[in-house]
Amino acid sequence: SPRLVAGHLLGRRAAERLPAAVTAGLRSMMGDVVRYGTAAGARLPAGTHGKTGSAEYDSAGHTDAWFIGYRGDLAFAAFVEHGGEGGKVAAPIAARFLVVARS
Repeated sequence: SPRLVAGHLLGRRAAERLPAAVTAGLRSMMGDVVRYGTAAGARLPAGTHGKTGSAEYDSAGHTDAWFIGYRGDLAFAAFVEHGGEGGKVAAPIAARFLVVARS
């Protein structure tokens, strides 16, 4: 289930800002991931920015799938244990979440 994290639990580092050029580059790249990259097939709503990933957890190459991102002022993460590829598994879950969160 989606959960909000209270700001005081994030610590001081959460308040530190990245340089503007770094932020602009990250936003651009995260937008490209959704429009043209590994999350392009997930049918994420317009204005979504994100990053897909797959985390190997054993020597046999099994992976957990993840997708993190933001849309407007909402940040989110989707994680699927033993899910495989983030763009194919976790990003579509995030797309469904964003449709519900918008209503």
